[in-house]
Amino acid sequence: DMVIGDRLSPTIYAFTDNDSLYRSNDNGRIWFLIRAQPEVDDFVMSVANPDVLYSGKGADCSDPASSNEPFYQSVDGGHYWEELPTAINLRPLLIDPADPYRLFATDCTMLYLSEDGGQSWVQKPDNSAAQLWNTYRVVDMASASLVGEPTPDQPPWQQIYAIGVDANGASVGAFSGDEGETWANLTDPHKAP
Repeated sequence: DMVIGDRLSPTIYAFTDNDSLYRSNDNGRIWFLIRAQPEVDDFVMSVANPDVLYSGKGADCSDPASSNEPFYQSVDGGHYWEELPTAINLRPLLIDPADPYRLFATDCTMLYLSEDGGQSWVQKPDNSAAQLWNTYRVVDMASASLVGEPTPDQPPWQQIYAIGVDANGASVGAFSGDEGETWANLTDPHKAP
């Protein structure tokens, strides 16, 4: 049903239609069962350490009265998941490819950065003149080097791309060259995104 991995890592996780989680450490040549009916069915994986995984659905942004959603971390490749009480209602988006304990997550109003595996969080509002995250909520992120091809020992992190949506469903593409301190709008307002 779903495959989770990163092009900089040979490790791949896969969920099957019979609710089982599998893992391959060799780009999908050989697979082994991690768990049948795992606690979570979606997560992000660390390239630096594929055993470190984060999962969280985040709050239902369309329903302010919705129940709190837990945030989980696994440090053993998905065998066991620990709930992190400091991250309730957050959804993980992007892990630093060089450090499995640095990651971005979001809720309905703000972008957050943790440098300790989700134990504590710092708000990352858009400090640029555009202040995109006052209007849009971040729904996806990726890191990519603008110059050269990233490698596992020199992965990109300073250069981050994000997609946000506003209350009306309009979307914006944004770029940060300073680890999320400021963002530039990449979306042409005269064209459909």
